[in-house]
Amino acid sequence: MLELKGLTKQFGETVAVNGVELCLKKGELCCIVGDSGSGKTTLLQMLGGSEAPTAGDVLLDGKSIFEDVSAHRAQRVGFVYQDFNLIEGLSVEENVLLGAELCGKTVSREAVRELLRSLGISRLEQKVETLSGGEKQRVTLARALFKGADVILADEPTGNLDPTNADKIFSLLQELKEERYVVVVTHDVERASRYADRIVHLSVGRVDQDCRIAQEPPKLNAAKPSVPSSGGRKLRPLSTLAANSLRRRWVRVLLIALVMALSVSTITMALELQGLGRQVEGNVNINYLESDLVTVYYRDANWTITETPPKFTAEDIAALAAEYGAVDFVGKYSGNSPTLLLHEDNSLGNQASASGLTVKVVKLNEFFEERVTSYDIEGRFPTAPGEIVIAADAAKQLFRGETAIGRQIYLRQSSRAKIPVTVVGINHTVNPQEKIYTVISDADATQLAAMEIAHLIENGSLDGLLLVTGRAMVEVGQTTGQYQLLCGRLPSASGEVMVSESFFAEGEHKAQSLPTWEEVKAGNVPPSYFESFLGETFTLGGMEATLEQPVTVVGVYHVDNYVPREDGSVPRYMLFSETGWKALHTPLFQGVDLYFGDAERAVEVKEQVTLEKNLKAEAKVETLRDRVENWSVLYTLVVGAIGLVLIFILIITLLTFSKILIAERKQEIAILRSLGARGAQIVRLVLVDFGTIYLAAAAMSALLAILFPSALGNIITGALPYVKVQYPVLTLLLTNAAALPLLLLLSLPTVSRMLRITPATLLKRYA
Repeated sequence: MLELKGLTKQFGETVAVNGVELCLKKGELCCIVGDSGSGKTTLLQMLGGSEAPTAGDVLLDGKSIFEDVSAHRAQRVGFVYQDFNLIEGLSVEENVLLGAELCGKTVSREAVRELLRSLGISRLEQKVETLSGGEKQRVTLARALFKGADVILADEPTGNLDPTNADKIFSLLQELKEERYVVVVTHDVERASRYADRIVHLSVGRVDQDCRIAQEPPKLNAAKPSVPSSGGRKLRPLSTLAANSLRRRWVRVLLIALVMALSVSTITMALELQGLGRQVEGNVNINYLESDLVTVYYRDANWTITETPPKFTAEDIAALAAEYGAVDFVGKYSGNSPTLLLHEDNSLGNQASASGLTVKVVKLNEFFEERVTSYDIEGRFPTAPGEIVIAADAAKQLFRGETAIGRQIYLRQSSRAKIPVTVVGINHTVNPQEKIYTVISDADATQLAAMEIAHLIENGSLDGLLLVTGRAMVEVGQTTGQYQLLCGRLPSASGEVMVSESFFAEGEHKAQSLPTWEEVKAGNVPPSYFESFLGETFTLGGMEATLEQPVTVVGVYHVDNYVPREDGSVPRYMLFSETGWKALHTPLFQGVDLYFGDAERAVEVKEQVTLEKNLKAEAKVETLRDRVENWSVLYTLVVGAIGLVLIFILIITLLTFSKILIAERKQEIAILRSLGARGAQIVRLVLVDFGTIYLAAAAMSALLAILFPSALGNIITGALPYVKVQYPVLTLLLTNAAALPLLLLLSLPTVSRMLRITPATLLKRYA
């Protein structure tokens, strides 16, 4: 029995249904009629469990349907609507099977075909939107029957049908009443009187008439179809429904996924750029990056503007390399960058030259051969002094497309230092400083430095340099003849010098309050005056250059016969020991390049040398790392800001999408609710949309992560070929994982609102 016990429904101050008492039986077709607003639809909603009564109850077989209203709708109730409420995009078969799937039944395709044929429908694969009105209503009936419903509730089922189809639907309802409760709300009193077994008239929410009509038995006897519970295949119309939803919204879904992918990618980039410096260090060939190189200099903080820092001897740099375990080392000379000349005489039209070279000085051994040949070298590594590997840009300037290898050119340090060299290779590799190395041997570098010094000493850039040997030293020692010792002693070691008294005359020495030359020449200055300058150290220099050797004054002497210079100035004389004279011709090193074969060891040595030796040290890897990471900070801020803006746009876009999704799927969800869909099934449908967005965004971000970080890394490092940024697998996974809770959080309002949709949504439109 289907019993209505004092059923009442009140909306605010309005009472839609007021204390209705009815007892409906299986096998009878009951039509509920009445004026608009009389409560017909509201009563039908409560019978189907779509609306809870304000008072009273609905009992089916003695049990309240509201104890488990979802099970009641899923298993026992089938709705038939005026505008059919079939889901477009699904086939006839899929619409019919929705009810069966929602109540978990396993069915066979043949059972579906048999039922639909009995209702006059043969095209199972046809999309429902292409059916006629009468066909749609029969599909609606089939959907209600196939789920095994024994309560069929029809709301104006013939309202949108022509008279012929209206009669067919009422005939079907009459045929289907056996073993079922069939309740029809209609305005068509004439057809109700022809087909109904019982007509209930409502007025202002109350039953004012309840008439039973004797009808002839129907010509057809449609028994309740037997729907097998096993043995068939379990179809998945809900999955098809989810796919159908995506097909209709794929453009929006992809656009949102793209915004999300851009957000994830930019945040990934911002995180990844934090470690770009170390990535470059770890992923690039050590020979190319020179990340194992430490360059050591004397500190220059304590030296005045008129002095130069001390230099390293060959013994100094060898000891330094041995102390810190360098694999190999090369001394660095001071001086300007050399120039390459095509001809020895670079005048009178012979102007082919290449200046501003970036020179790499190497030893001619296996260590440096392996290092240099790891570059993009055309030709070979030098095997003897006088051979050179020139930079590709220099070769272009010198030879203008002609063959360079095997040609003799000139390597010039200055107008005073120039040597012939033979081109044995061309270097095409751009180094991390965006230059191309020209490679020369340490022997050639030493020869150029020595030639520079020899010119200064022997060609008049510095005058008055004398060697104290043989008879000259004896004469000075006896303080007779041309030289007379005023104070101090003779030089005996390299770095010691005895100077003439003229050095300390006014205008010659940097000290203040000096006597005039005339006073010195006349012998009016006592020797004690010159003693104050003993022990003073200075560096020899001239108009064009400064010598390598610093010297210390150990004695002052008088010269009887001075030969004035052409400009009338007083010459200055310096005496050297034989050892000092030779040392003066030996170039010293401005610094030393130490190679360790390991980047981390290079950084350690740099710190140790700085602390232990009070020397200035630079680690090549730190210079590059600092350069990369300084730019990375700026780009991280920019990219991070872009990422935050994109996240804000993503949130707005998702909220807008959610609002549109609710509006578009409201009827669809209401239909599913009327078929008994539970909350979990509704949630699953909604999450398919958001899940697809997430998966599409993850796929797009994986692609963007290939392009963006590497591209941005190249921008930061000057688009250099040595940058090979690793694919950010872990960072990308973590960023995508962090995006999932955000997406779920943004989907919650949509899920919540969709869960509040009930079948009443479908019925209220016709109340």
